[in-house]
Amino acid sequence: MLRKLIKHELRATGRIMLPMFAVVLLSSVLANLSSRVLLMSDNDFLGFLGVMLMSVFVLAILAMCIMAFILMIQRFYKSLLQDEGYVMLTLPVSVHQHVWSKLLCSLLWYVGAAAVAVLAIIIVSFDIEFAKQVARFFRDLVEMLPKLDMSALNIVLFAIEMLLFMLVGTAASCLEFYAALSAGHSFSGNK
Repeated sequence: MLRKLIKHELRATGRIMLPMFAVVLLSSVLANLSSRVLLMSDNDFLGFLGVMLMSVFVLAILAMCIMAFILMIQRFYKSLLQDEGYVMLTLPVSVHQHVWSKLLCSLLWYVGAAAVAVLAIIIVSFDIEFAKQVARFFRDLVEMLPKLDMSALNIVLFAIEMLLFMLVGTAASCLEFYAALSAGHSFSGNK
């Protein structure tokens, strides 16, 4: 049943987040074109247009991050604590599964937003010389792997550990907001 709750939650939040991801990626392509063409021209209007496209890119990334945060709070509040919560809590599912579905969906959108932001920054800074340098770096890295000692393995394990800590920290942050909303909703006045 948890799988069905997550599926429902992903459908409800995907209607908002997927278009946001598309806007960020489209604005990153436009920002790349503006940095290559418009900002290099001598025309003041084209330079202004290039700056505006770069500003739209930055605002799109900020809007995506803020929307993921607002959506996390809004979906928990509306679907569990308001009128929709009456229907959701009549399902043959425990409250823990409701919270887990909200939490896992929020984590998925946060990770997706981070991945889209990194991809968008790569798209903005992409040029042929940069791609050649990245390919050369990965080729050298693959050639060095058999020659590495245990210290390199420790570095990789440390990086994995840091990623897991960031994921657990994000989950804890979501749970703090959920707890605050639940505690505030339990009082009859001043909700």
